[in-house]
Amino acid sequence: MLQIFWKPFLTNLVSCLMSMLRNSNPLLPLWLEVLMFRIMILLILVCIKTILIWLIWGEIMMRVMIINDT
Repeated sequence: MLQIFWKPFLTNLVSCLMSMLRNSNPLLPLWLEVLMFRIMILLILVCIKTILIWLIWGEIMMRVMIINDT
């Protein structure tokens, strides 16, 4: 279920990042492009961290249910 939610979000983030890297705007100062790049990387890392937390939480809950059933 998490993949259904996060996959389009991560795909959009990666496509925005790649288009930003391919088509750098000469009107934007370099520090602003670096700032946007850092923000995109941080958003991707936050998404990955959230996915890992949910996966670990689901694994823990599954083990607790298995222990409680026996």
